[in-house]
Amino acid sequence: MQQEKKPRLDITLDLETLGVSAGSIILSVAMQTFSLDCSHAPKEELDYYQHISALDSLWHHLRSDEGTEEWWAKQSEAAKRKVMEGQKSAVGVEGVMRLIYEVLKGWNEKYDLFIWGRGVGAFDLPLLDSVMRKIIGDGYKTPWNYWSAMDVRTVVNFCR
Repeated sequence: MQQEKKPRLDITLDLETLGVSAGSIILSVAMQTFSLDCSHAPKEELDYYQHISALDSLWHHLRSDEGTEEWWAKQSEAAKRKVMEGQKSAVGVEGVMRLIYEVLKGWNEKYDLFIWGRGVGAFDLPLLDSVMRKIIGDGYKTPWNYWSAMDVRTVVNFCR
């Protein structure tokens, strides 16, 4: 018996962090559904943006790295102000990671889920995966298929 083909769902992910390796503090996460076929709206609607408390992240043994802190110091005053303002309304990392995990896990079962990040093997997706793994603990399974991780940087560079 042939398995029914699931409809496709694309999600873009963007993180602001205090590090570039697994277990780094995530300052904010943004996720949005989109459709590669511009004539159709996405099957699900998601426009999610949340600031995450750096202090709470430290309590969960997440870390920053000096190079990223130096990079932030060189950014525009507006960019730094946005991060600092975000910390005023930031929420705990555990709630955010559990919510994202459950949403992605459910959609991966229901759809042919493709998740787009910057630097599939080196940034957004591995960092999110590492923090969710740390928070969820036993029983954690990456909530997307390894072949469905897409890299925005590759597309941008290809289109140039």
